Amino acid sequence: MKKKCPTCKGSGQVLGKCAMCNGTGKSNTGNVCQSCGGTGKFYKFCSTCGGTGEIEEDTEHWTGEMES
Repeated sequence: MKKKCPTCKGSGQVLGKCAMCNGTGKSNTGNVCQSCGGTGKFYKFCSTCGGTGEIEEDTEHWTGEMES
């Protein structure tokens, strides 16, 4: 039986740190990072459920709020 993924709360995505600017929101030249739009963060597929939003009832999971 499947249940809602507790890591992403069923959305299939988690908030991650932008790899291009290392979470600063700025490029090497000091301009706004084009990859994240200056937020320093972006959504990526949840690694617990593989982006489906569901896991098997007996699956162990990570319970943190943010993946990097």
